[in-house]
Amino acid sequence: YNEFAGIVIDYGDGDHFDSRIEDSGLAGAFWHVYDVPGTYEVEVTITDGDGREATATCTLVWAPA
Repeated sequence: YNEFAGIVIDYGDGDHFDSRIEDSGLAGAFWHVYDVPGTYEVEVTITDGDGREATATCTLVWAPA
């Protein structure tokens, strides 16, 4: 079992979140607000204590109601 070492979130609009995870808990909470409706490719990368990475992506569509 390897503890997480870090997490990076690319929100697809030029903004990102980068945090260290210490003692098996996030060092800070994260959230994001998009300024403009649109389609965004969001990518999350998690790194473990051995430096191995796992990445997941998803497409977020924000359209006005």
